[in-house]
Amino acid sequence: KTAITHRIIQAGKEKTQKPLTAEQAQDAADSLAKSVYGKLFDYLVKEMNESMAPPEEGNFIGILDIFGFEVLENNSFEQLCINFCNEKLQNYLNRHVFTSEEEFYKNEGVEFHFLEFKDNQDTLDLFEATKPALGMLRMLDDEGKVGKGSDTNWLSKVEKQFAGHPKIEFDKRRKFQSDLSFEINHYAGQVKYDAAGFVVKNKDTLWVSLLELMSGSQDPVVKAMFPSVGTTSSKIKPVAGQFRENLNDLLRLCDSTEARFIRCIKANQKAAPLLFDAIPVNEQLTFSGVYESVDIRKGGYPFRLRHKQFAYRFMCINQGENFRKSYKYTDFPDDEHYWGNICREILKTHDYEFDPEDIKVGNSMVLYRVKMYKPLRLLRNLSIEVRMPFLQSFVRGCIGRYYAKEMHKAHRTFEEALELGNDIALVRRGFEEVHDTKKWLAEHAPFLPEYPMFLYERGRYLEERLMAWEEHQKVMEGFTDGLTPDVVTVAQYKDIYASVQKADAPKEEGGLADVVRTDAQVKLYAFATMLLTESQPGWVTINAPLAFAQTKDAPKEYFYKRKNFFKDDRAYMTKVRDKAIEIGYEDGLPETETVQNIKDELERLKVLDATTLQACVRRGMAAYYLTQVAEAKETLTKAMALGNDIVLLRQGFDQGDSTADWLSKMSQLPESVVPKLYEEGRALEERLVAWEEHQAYMEDLIDGKTEMDITVDLYIELKEAIVKADAEKADGGLADVVRTDAQKALYEKIVNMIKDSEPGQVDAESGPALESLVRADMQAVKDKADRIGYSTETTKKIDYVLERLLFIDGEAPDALEVMDGVRMHKVLEEARGYKHTSETIEKIDSLFALPEKEFVQMELEAAVRLGDKKREIHRRIRLKEIFYDEEGAQFANYLDCGDMRPGEFYAKSAGPFCGKNKVIEGQFKWTKGKLFAPLTKLPNEQLDAAKKEIPDEIKEKTKAIKKQFKNLQYAMGDKKSKKAEQFTQEFLQFGIDNPENRTELYCQIIKQITENPDDESKKKGYDVLALCLRTFLPAENFVDYLVMWIRQHPDLNDEVTLYTSALHQKQFEEDETRQVPALNTLRKDIRALKEEGSRFSIPIGAFTGPSNQSHMSIDVRKYNQKFMTSGNLL
Repeated sequence: KTAITHRIIQAGKEKTQKPLTAEQAQDAADSLAKSVYGKLFDYLVKEMNESMAPPEEGNFIGILDIFGFEVLENNSFEQLCINFCNEKLQNYLNRHVFTSEEEFYKNEGVEFHFLEFKDNQDTLDLFEATKPALGMLRMLDDEGKVGKGSDTNWLSKVEKQFAGHPKIEFDKRRKFQSDLSFEINHYAGQVKYDAAGFVVKNKDTLWVSLLELMSGSQDPVVKAMFPSVGTTSSKIKPVAGQFRENLNDLLRLCDSTEARFIRCIKANQKAAPLLFDAIPVNEQLTFSGVYESVDIRKGGYPFRLRHKQFAYRFMCINQGENFRKSYKYTDFPDDEHYWGNICREILKTHDYEFDPEDIKVGNSMVLYRVKMYKPLRLLRNLSIEVRMPFLQSFVRGCIGRYYAKEMHKAHRTFEEALELGNDIALVRRGFEEVHDTKKWLAEHAPFLPEYPMFLYERGRYLEERLMAWEEHQKVMEGFTDGLTPDVVTVAQYKDIYASVQKADAPKEEGGLADVVRTDAQVKLYAFATMLLTESQPGWVTINAPLAFAQTKDAPKEYFYKRKNFFKDDRAYMTKVRDKAIEIGYEDGLPETETVQNIKDELERLKVLDATTLQACVRRGMAAYYLTQVAEAKETLTKAMALGNDIVLLRQGFDQGDSTADWLSKMSQLPESVVPKLYEEGRALEERLVAWEEHQAYMEDLIDGKTEMDITVDLYIELKEAIVKADAEKADGGLADVVRTDAQKALYEKIVNMIKDSEPGQVDAESGPALESLVRADMQAVKDKADRIGYSTETTKKIDYVLERLLFIDGEAPDALEVMDGVRMHKVLEEARGYKHTSETIEKIDSLFALPEKEFVQMELEAAVRLGDKKREIHRRIRLKEIFYDEEGAQFANYLDCGDMRPGEFYAKSAGPFCGKNKVIEGQFKWTKGKLFAPLTKLPNEQLDAAKKEIPDEIKEKTKAIKKQFKNLQYAMGDKKSKKAEQFTQEFLQFGIDNPENRTELYCQIIKQITENPDDESKKKGYDVLALCLRTFLPAENFVDYLVMWIRQHPDLNDEVTLYTSALHQKQFEEDETRQVPALNTLRKDIRALKEEGSRFSIPIGAFTGPSNQSHMSIDVRKYNQKFMTSGNLL
């Protein structure tokens, strides 16, 4: 608990605790945090290195990613350490690149004057020198050990120590910005540092108590990070010291390796793709020493080839010279001295004069500049052009001859294999030769024609057929292995027979008859055939056709006369049948069908012997049966022809039934030959019986009754009986039955009784009465129907029409009295539909002939007289709409309102350099820029060109209006913001709080909608307009101009009513809005206005007054269909 708030001081063997101040305790906590972070980082790096470490005796590849120079707005101790590290690594690069280049030329024995390059050793001495004076980082370490050490004291000592040093500056003028600022001229440029906090950041105030605290942890990772070393805090190195020590260890490790460098250049400071910023790229190349490295290479000899490489590459430039007189091609020595002399001789003997300053032969390499590279390359190319055709022809000849030899060899192999026809090994050897030839051709001579594949393809086909025979040979060997003819079973015989059949079948049927067989295959086939012929199943297969052939062509009708003639043949077939049954000769064998035929033939002969006697008896029975059938058929045919004689029909049924009964006892005879006629007779009987039953029912209904006795219930029953008699069979009727004379007379009598009865008279009169719509006729029908208690669909419609006429007679005067146009229009339309007229109806019709304006004015006067406030508002709105239709042109341009700011004064606010005409032209059009001045004149504002002093009140109001325009731009998305809803709410609240500026706000909305190129922005503009109309009213003198603008400029959905409804809702509601409601609530109200309209506005599609269409005649039938359906009646 006290590890952070107390410090342990050790004097000898005694330890005492000293409490720390709050600032010291905070430093201790920060130091502990830094130490934990640093040691955890070191621990992770150590673990990763150990996991990837190579064997101790092996090599390794290390990747060092250095941080670049850091130049921030405020550079502190951390940037100083990073830039010091870069200075050290830049020095290492200088030593490695430039020193290694110098060493190379010395080793080659080539004289070369090196360029001077930047050496940053003086900068490194400024940081870490020990002699003759301490570097600034070492001085910082010492300053941290002093009890009262501070950043100011350290910087003063550095300034005193390094006054006049070329790499550090202490400009007195900079102390006005910070007393602790200084600048260092790094290799990459000048960096300004602020020394504030250097001493504290360099301290590692990790007291003994903190070390003991961490080393006592039970966590193995923390314990490994903080081992118990028993040290004191005074022995802990400061941060800069640790940093230098780690950096020197890194450089010593780099010195022990073969270094390669990758210089990364940032194309731009934005880390953006496809963007190249030349100035910072040039600075990076300059300060990183890349240009100097390039200059060294360019000033030296950038092209370098070893002696042997140079000799082999450029020996060809001397045509006719032989530089290898004493050596064969394969006996060239590896002595560098020998190859160096060859290189000198190549350069010396050529006619081209090679400048010795531009090309030098070193101890192991030939070095040359760009000036020599081009002629050497040109001479070599020219020499190759001369020699290459000869070499190509020679090589191609050798290749072609080798290819032809191999191709002929493969051809001969294939021809031999195809001639034999059964040597699969020879075929496959031909394949191998072809594959080897094609592989060689692809690798060495792709320019030669491809190997001809016609013999190859024939070989493939032969191989496929031979492989099929080999597989079949294995199958046959499996079937016949160890068998003799006397032990072959039926199942084995079936398998052997199938395999022999496949061997003999042509290729088209899946067989192998086309394949040339080997001797072994021929012997196997002969053995299988022997087993088939000499086995017992084989005997049946051979003899069954022979036995059946004796009788199969004989006439079957004479078998019973010649049965003794076939006595020996029957014995032969019997023997074959018995053998087949004995061995189980079954389906799937060659002669299974023939064996079955033999069995059937033997059974037929057996039956034939027993049936010869029966034939004579059957002839007499058949004659009697045919006579009875003919009599039944004649009776039924006669009854069917009459169609209504049920007695004769039933007599035919009796004759047919007696014949069928006799037939059931004589099973040897065929069935009756008249079943169809019998069925038709039964169907006729059924229909005649149905008419007889219906006839009895109708007779019961009218028994002893006259027309005057027919009640409504009896009338309905009689009508239903007649309907059934007239209906088709499919509908349950009897129209298909031929009626007797009595039935016809009964039908006519009932029809006349129905017609002469009172319900019948009602039915006859109701239809014409309803069609004519004559009120007296309909009333007469209604009275008669009510008297007898009779009701139909037609009488119900007549009742409905009479009720509507009564309603019209009462509604028309009432509607005319109150001048309710909607009620008058409805009653007039309905009266026309029923062809009804009266004095009141004619007066209403005359009123509708008036101009709509006069009619609506009369409605308004009546509403005022009656105190009907809602209808009064409704009619005032309609009069206003008529006014807009007739005289709205005078309000078509809202700029004529009189409140608009003149263009020259608006342009004056934009300043002298904005283009006056352009500003005036865009005053009332969409802009993405700012608003230069209010669009309207402000209250109490004097627009005087000579007056220069603007009152503060006007200035404040102008500023507020400009802010509202910016809020509108955010709300419409012309300016991007995540708080668009908040800006919309501010815009609405300003309109509520400042009634005198509402015209300004509406003009701003119109401006931003006008010529707006973005449909989404325009849509949001109309949304703001709707919100404003729902929240506050425009100025009274601007309302007409605003409505006409909305009518002339509907939104993207051609919507106008939504905005006028919002205006009417606000005009006539009693409560005035003081605070902007939630925007979601407002938008919900607006959606309701769009769907339903304002409770004060005229509903969409509603009747608004007389028009030409109201005088059109109405089709009565259509009107009846609409108003007099059974559904409406219910």
